[in-house]
Amino acid sequence: MEFLPWAAGRAESAGRQGEGPDPDAVRRALRRFYYDTALPMSPYATPTLLTAADPTRVLYGTDWPARPAREVAAVTAALDVDPFLNPTTRQRVRRDNALRLLPKLAARIGRGS
Repeated sequence: MEFLPWAAGRAESAGRQGEGPDPDAVRRALRRFYYDTALPMSPYATPTLLTAADPTRVLYGTDWPARPAREVAAVTAALDVDPFLNPTTRQRVRRDNALRLLPKLAARIGRGS
């Protein structure tokens, strides 16, 4: 869902011209959504996503089985070295944000909050 922050720029522009929502409302809404990356997290997309989205609301999705396992592995390895993710944000995106949303799962695997 990394396209939404890019499209939001258009909504903000329309709002400034009186043809769309208030730009501040657009920015507030972007911070409330949850974002499932479904693979495309990369040094190209990460800065835009993290500028628009609250990092505690970004979840790493692999899009498996729609994508081959080797591609999932390659993109996951790239996530591990993405220069725009500090260690705390990387851990949140990879696991902690999802476990916070799924407390029963977290408790079952021994990671309750």
